[in-house]
Amino acid sequence: MKFDVFADICLVCGILPELFNGQSTFIDVVLLKRRNAIAHGEDTMVAIDDLGHLADNTISLMRSFGDVLENQAVLETYRAA
Repeated sequence: MKFDVFADICLVCGILPELFNGQSTFIDVVLLKRRNAIAHGEDTMVAIDDLGHLADNTISLMRSFGDVLENQAVLETYRAA
């Protein structure tokens, strides 16, 4: 998904999308562009040297979003929105 869609999901969940602005290029260029190339049958390769970085950034983004979402639920800050 594009960062704009991710930002919309953040807003629905009561999360400030600005928390993830630094990840917009990673989401749009690295993840989405590569995903679309694979989905359309292009022969896209990931260099072994880049694989760890790609996995680490993806997992970090997922954990950050999960942590913020969990905090929203535990602190019930979604009620104030």
